[in-house]
Amino acid sequence: MLSTLFASALTDFARDNPTSNPLDASIHGYVVVFWWAAAITFVGAVIAFFMMRSSAADLAEAGPDHQVAAGAH
Repeated sequence: MLSTLFASALTDFARDNPTSNPLDASIHGYVVVFWWAAAITFVGAVIAFFMMRSSAADLAEAGPDHQVAAGAH
């Protein structure tokens, strides 16, 4: 998906700026992909935060059998 966004941003920039350096189009493509990846990561982090939250009551309800011992990995 990100490679498609890169190719689209690159071709759009090259089409809109025909006299610019081709490297500028590549840089623009990488910048666009970076921000899309950052946005996707942020949305995933927000979703994970709300899906994985547990309250103190949930932990107390689980009991000592489900708690990890200190220092155990």
